[in-house]
Amino acid sequence: MTDVQLPSRLSYSSLSAYSECGERWRLERLHKVPAESWFATVAGTAIHEITEMIDRQEIGAYSGPIPEFKGIFDREIRQAEDEGTILRISGSKRTKLCIDGGPNKRDYDWWLIYGPQMIESWQDWKTDNGWQLATLPDGTPGIEVPLYSPLAGRNFLGYIDRLYVYPNGDLVIVDLKSGNVPASTTQLGHYRVALKRTYGLVADWGAYWMGTSGELHTLTYLGEYTDELVEHQYAMAWAGIEAGVFLPNITSNCRTCGVRAYCRAKGGELSKQIPVVSFDTTLGVAFAGQGG
Repeated sequence: MTDVQLPSRLSYSSLSAYSECGERWRLERLHKVPAESWFATVAGTAIHEITEMIDRQEIGAYSGPIPEFKGIFDREIRQAEDEGTILRISGSKRTKLCIDGGPNKRDYDWWLIYGPQMIESWQDWKTDNGWQLATLPDGTPGIEVPLYSPLAGRNFLGYIDRLYVYPNGDLVIVDLKSGNVPASTTQLGHYRVALKRTYGLVADWGAYWMGTSGELHTLTYLGEYTDELVEHQYAMAWAGIEAGVFLPNITSNCRTCGVRAYCRAKGGELSKQIPVVSFDTTLGVAFAGQGG
C-alpha cells in the first residue's frame, strides 16, 4: 500500500484540469503516472523564458546574454525525456509550412522556425503599443508577477506573465500564449483576484497575447470576476478533491489525453495498475490499493 499525497495548494492550471476531468487530474496529480505532453508545451516554456530575459534586460534588471530559442527548446526536450515524458506533435497537417502546421504538423522543425518568430513578434508588439510595465508596491517590475495570497483558505500560487499600465492608467493583465486561444478569460479573472489580495492592486482588464498572431486577443473587462466567485470555485474544487470525487469526462478530447493508457473509463491498457479508489474518505487516510 502506497500513500497518496494530496496537494498542498491549487494553481489555476490545477483547478482548470480538475474541472475538465477529475479522473485525469487524479492520475496526473495524485498517482503521478507517466504522461504524454506536446512539443508545443515545451516550446511555450522556452518562449516564456526568453521573452522574460529580453524584457528584464530592457529595463536593466538582467545583464546576461539572450539565449537562442533552439538551445532552450532542446534543453526542455531533454528534461522532459529524462522524466519519462513522451512528446507528441500538435497542429494541423498542411501541404506547406504555415502558422497552424505543416507536412508534419507542428513538429520539432516547425518550432525551430516559428518559435523565434513568436519571440520577434513579441518584441514588435511591445514597440508598437508603447505600454509601460507596472511597478509593484515593492518596486519590482510587472514581469512574471508571483501570486501567493490564499484562495478559499488554502494555498495558491500563480504568475502573471506581464502587468502593464494602459495609457489611461488602468492596469492590464497580459498572459502570453504560443498555442490556441483559450476558451475563456477565467485564468485572467482568477489572477485579477489573486493580484488584489497579494499586492492590493486592481487590474480590471486583461488579454491573452497570442504568438500565432503577434497581437492581443480581445482586451476584456475582468471586473465580473469577484472575490466571492473565485473563492467559491476553489472551495468547490477542494471539497471535491478531499471527498475523493474524481469523475471522468469522456469526450472527443480523450484521444489527445496524455494519461489515457491508465484511464479505466477509456479501457486503457495500463489502467489496472492504478487503484479504482485513491483514498478512503471515510477513514481520512490516503492509500493506493491493489488494482483489480
